Amino acid sequence: MGVAAPQTVVTRILAGSALVDAGRMKAELAQRENGGISVTLFWYRETDRLTVEVRDRCTGEAFDLEAPAATAMDVFKHPYAYAAQLAA
Repeated sequence: MGVAAPQTVVTRILAGSALVDAGRMKAELAQRENGGISVTLFWYRETDRLTVEVRDRCTGEAFDLEAPAATAMDVFKHPYAYAAQLAA
């Protein structure tokens, strides 16, 4: 019998019951982490705004991106590509 490969949860989509920071009315819609880099898609209830927050736990570097509804999941999946477009 073979050894099972280690399972890593890279993405979590919260359906129905998003985690909410009551103080800021911020709901976590999706989150993934790999190699110490955390990427989270948030929805701000009061403003109906979406953002993607990227945090590198190893270096301490972090940045946030606005995520239009039409491309929010793409921004979530490829935040560095979108950050590079903004920097250009």
